Formats: sequence, structure tokens, C-alpha cells
Amino acid sequence: MSLCKWSEEDWNVLVHTIHKGKCILMLGPETAIANLDGQPKPIKIIRE
Repeated sequence: MSLCKWSEEDWNVLVHTIHKGKCILMLGPETAIANLDGQPKPIKIIRE
């Protein structure tokens, strides 16, 4: 199950703009970074 509806081109543009220094990616504490037991889990849960 994908939680993101971004296209491949959207991701490419984001990575390109970050690489060029024209965008700063800010992640909040609820950002899902990994699957744990088949469910996306936020950073604060995985660190605990």
C-alpha cells in the first residue's frame, strides 16, 4: 500500500531541487520512515 501519490517525475524534481540547494526538506516527528510489522511508523516510535 502506497501512502504517497507522487509520480516518479515529482520525486525527480524534489531530489533535483534539494541537490541544487533550492529546497530544504523538513521532516516532522510524524514522518513515516520505515515499516514495522507491515505498517509505516513515525520516527518517534522507531527511536523509542
